[in-house]
Amino acid sequence: MPGQRLLIPALLLLAGCSWSIPKSGGSGTAEPPPAVPQAPAPPADPIHERLKTMTADQKIGQLLMAGIEGTQLDEETRAMVRNDGVGGFIFYKNNIQSTAQALQLLGSLKQAAGAARNRYGSAWMKRAAGLRGCRTS
Repeated sequence: MPGQRLLIPALLLLAGCSWSIPKSGGSGTAEPPPAVPQAPAPPADPIHERLKTMTADQKIGQLLMAGIEGTQLDEETRAMVRNDGVGGFIFYKNNIQSTAQALQLLGSLKQAAGAARNRYGSAWMKRAAGLRGCRTS
């Protein structure tokens, strides 16, 4: 009886085990399966990375397009760019007198947005422009 008590657990234990038998004969040891090459991780998207660091208010600001009054940048518009992080501006007929004046107004907006652009990253603007086939400087 004592031998049977040890024999039954030993058989159950062995029944749960399996051995690897080499298929090609050879040395009697099984070779490990070949390693599957890992695909390289895709490069990080700078836009996605920047979005992770932005607050909800900053993200909403980037969705806003604003019109401005007049042909020159006033302090109210500077504050809007600086504080609200407006994503873009629309020029209407009353904003443009000549090509040189329109370029000067655009330059003023870019200068006012300098801090915001540094905050949000110029990659955002370049990617958005690239989607529309535009060029950015």
